[in-house]
Amino acid sequence: MPFRSVVVQPGIDTQHTPTQDQAQLTLSNLIRYRSGMVEKRGGWQQLNATPLIGTCSGLHAFDDLSGNIYLAAGTEQRLEILTGGILSDITPLAATTNPTVQFSTTAGSSVVTVLDAGYAPSVGDWVYIPTPVSVGGIIVFGYQMVTGNPGANEYSFDTGLVAGSTVVNGGAVPTYTSQSGQPTVTVTFANHGLNVGGIYNAIVSTAFANLTISGLYSVITVPNVNQFTISAATSANASTTVAMNSGNAQIWWLYRWRDCARAGKAVVFG
Repeated sequence: MPFRSVVVQPGIDTQHTPTQDQAQLTLSNLIRYRSGMVEKRGGWQQLNATPLIGTCSGLHAFDDLSGNIYLAAGTEQRLEILTGGILSDITPLAATTNPTVQFSTTAGSSVVTVLDAGYAPSVGDWVYIPTPVSVGGIIVFGYQMVTGNPGANEYSFDTGLVAGSTVVNGGAVPTYTSQSGQPTVTVTFANHGLNVGGIYNAIVSTAFANLTISGLYSVITVPNVNQFTISAATSANASTTVAMNSGNAQIWWLYRWRDCARAGKAVVFG
């Protein structure tokens, strides 16, 4: 049988069949090309310890005019961006609602049901709750993925926290009490779980009595499981009590990244 030399072209061709690619690879695993020759992959290094939400289907690396380096990662659920070693969520918002606090829990279950007529999410959609809500002995706060639609204008999600009591259409956001001439503010929030020196995150700004409660605060004292104190930047000009977001919950609805193009939503980087 005669022999002949075959020069394998560098690269992996996934557009043609193996028969068509007579002198080129169609499949590979842990290899790379260097100077036209195949060699095993030299390994990899993890960029960040925080896992992406969902399965990544696209990466886009770029830098801005100041030389800052970014890596955008899109999954079927979220759009996140890595810069300076920090992974941040930049998924576009579909809607923001401010419903009356009507959260329901069942004792022994970690599932919370929300009644909100302002928006109709589907299973698999994500919401972000910036107003912490105390209900059934647990605190509902941050990102939650919708896992069910039990009724009209209702959706549910698994918080991972087991409720200690059954509540139907209840719950409460934090309330702030000021003392005239003092910067100290008493926060009333059932089962807050904070200790002295802990951090209270007031994402939704609340203005009252010449004070504005917004951002991160160190906990000064913890009188009981339902109250703690923080220090505002200025002194209050009145003694009063108000609730975050006028006593309502606030909910941010996130687009699924794969649905952004259909919805005509664009994200501008840099």
